Amino acid sequence: MTRLAPQVKMKRSATKVSTGVAMLAVAAGVLSVGAPASADSGGGCRRASQNTAVSVCISVRSGTWNPLWADFYVDGTSQGESRTKTYINVSCSNGAFYGHFAGNWDISGTHSPQWSYSKPCSSGYGYTHTVFYNSSGNFIYSADSPNQYW
Repeated sequence: MTRLAPQVKMKRSATKVSTGVAMLAVAAGVLSVGAPASADSGGGCRRASQNTAVSVCISVRSGTWNPLWADFYVDGTSQGESRTKTYINVSCSNGAFYGHFAGNWDISGTHSPQWSYSKPCSSGYGYTHTVFYNSSGNFIYSADSPNQYW
């Protein structure tokens, strides 16, 4: 009898595993219904031509399709960069253009907050546009990330 008990226990756990695998397969099928035909490409960070210590970025989280995430890094403020306004701009394949104001940031460290924006169309591209100002609120320059395509 001692040998029968482990066999029954193994049989039960095998049933639980196969049920779990079936449930995962169903869930994966449901999740893939809304997935795009092709994966995102591009994105990442680009150094500003006016100050190479500044990088403006756009991305999607690893393993996800939506939303777009915008942020930037400031390794130095040689031109007096003090404040920013950040936008996530999207151009859709159907010709629509969306400009989304993401947020303001008073530069107080090396990394901005991350702002998100849900993609408003099924195919197109987006990029982060950041405008830099000095402490008096005067425009210094603007910089864009590379394009994130989907």
